[in-house]
Amino acid sequence: MAEYSSYDIMAMVISFFLPPVGVFMKRGCSADLCINICLTVLGHIPGIIHAFYIIYKYRNDAARVNNPNNPAGVNNPNDPRYSNPTRQYQNSPSVAIPIDDNNTTASRQNDKSSYKSPEITQVPMKGLQPPPKYPENVVPASNSPSPHYGTHTIDDSDPNPLPYSYKFKFYDYESFVPLISSENAKVIPDQYIIIFKKYVDQDRINSHYNQLRQLIAQNDDDEININEIRHTYDLNEFKGYAGKFSARVLNNIRQSSEVDYVEKDKIVQINYEKNKIKKYKIQHNPPWGLARISARVDDWPSDSGRYWYHESGGNGVSVYIIDTGVNIHHDEFEGRAIWGVDFSNDGYDGDGHGHGTHVAGIVAGKTYGVAKNATVVAVKVLNSYGYGYISDILKGIEWTVIQHNANKMNSDYKGSVINMSLGGDKSIAQNEVVNAAVKEGVVVAVAAGNENDDACNESPASAELAITVGASDIEDYCAGFSNHGKCVDIFAPGVDILSSWIGSENNVVATLSGTSMSSPHISGLSALFISMGIANNPKDVKNKIIELSTRGALKRMPNIHTPN
Repeated sequence: MAEYSSYDIMAMVISFFLPPVGVFMKRGCSADLCINICLTVLGHIPGIIHAFYIIYKYRNDAARVNNPNNPAGVNNPNDPRYSNPTRQYQNSPSVAIPIDDNNTTASRQNDKSSYKSPEITQVPMKGLQPPPKYPENVVPASNSPSPHYGTHTIDDSDPNPLPYSYKFKFYDYESFVPLISSENAKVIPDQYIIIFKKYVDQDRINSHYNQLRQLIAQNDDDEININEIRHTYDLNEFKGYAGKFSARVLNNIRQSSEVDYVEKDKIVQINYEKNKIKKYKIQHNPPWGLARISARVDDWPSDSGRYWYHESGGNGVSVYIIDTGVNIHHDEFEGRAIWGVDFSNDGYDGDGHGHGTHVAGIVAGKTYGVAKNATVVAVKVLNSYGYGYISDILKGIEWTVIQHNANKMNSDYKGSVINMSLGGDKSIAQNEVVNAAVKEGVVVAVAAGNENDDACNESPASAELAITVGASDIEDYCAGFSNHGKCVDIFAPGVDILSSWIGSENNVVATLSGTSMSSPHISGLSALFISMGIANNPKDVKNKIIELSTRGALKRMPNIHTPN
């Protein structure tokens, strides 16, 4: 390689920054020197680009520091909030940021169930503008430009730890969780269902309840008799509570970091055709519904006089009737019906309507029942008019699962089935608790609904893990009132169904129509299959019922997506 003079070296250095000047200065140099100059320039192009980027960024940062419209003073060493990030300022929006003094990465557990809330400190949110409007039903604090901003955490040094404007600790500034309600739902005023996030540990839940109770204790005059917790729920991952809360309390609940969503409590009702009731004395001829579920298309209606069923008859299986209650003393139950619990709060531990007794008779009555040896358990969540609250239904399901888990200790106990011949507008909370019950090992059969509409629009019919049942008639037509669609799993008899009823004597029967009558046929079949041992878990029961059903049996199907 040729030796370069100091003149050559200076030319190469100059060519790094100003290639044209360098070439001009060394115009008469050797060819290999020119090649080296070009290679040097090409090799340093990325560095030149990076240098220009640094200059550009420096100029922009300097402009932000000197900008009077920058309230947070980004990169401004003269801003006290920059030099002391833990200091609180009244006019500075803030957010609680998790701080881990140890190894941050190591402290993040893969197992969310064992996660513990980290220590928190306060730092200002910089450069954020308030949202254009308040979230639904929000009453902002008087000293805050927006409900999303201001002091959002409890100051332990404050003698009043629960001031009016804030109650719960947050982890982000977009802190209002969704407030859910179905369109045209029959909403109960000031009554809500609050569901915690999955994997929130019990310590945080207990802290939430303690803060909520203190908040409720600060009732204003216009809130007397409004704020109360009616139910708490703890079913595996499904945890939460329900109650009546004022707008002030609700706004603070919706800002809790433990809460996943809030759902307006709604009215649900039984699914039967009211104008179809006919009362009789006891009949001993088997109803057509029982005969139909044990006959194939080719054998119907010639085989309509016989109902074939396994001799076990559902022995060892408890069927929980979540309904208006059950007349447990009716002759049809032969002492196999027991009273469970009443969450309807109507003051009457019995069936004041008759619907629950009718449903129970289809499940396990000696004459009208599918599983004639099963145990009936009354879980009352609807009043004597056939109406109730979703929050009460959630509690009824939770209670049932607790009983199921306790009964598993008995050697002769084979399993549990829930029948829900009720429904209303779609409810995320109701669907979630139904799915949670199934995951705990309980079969859940539900009515599809009587609106001649898509069952996916209702709950619990739209619950993924439930067995959703539509109604058919004696001529194998889809009942004109029955809901349909892809959320329906199977059809069962639901028109002019004879079963037990309430009255002055314990042998009264009645004929009803509705998907309320279809669902207990499937609940009874589920009890039979569990008792026989051919299906040992909810998934197997559902699959076995669908597998043994007759495909393509029904006529006049209203929806091409409806299973047949």
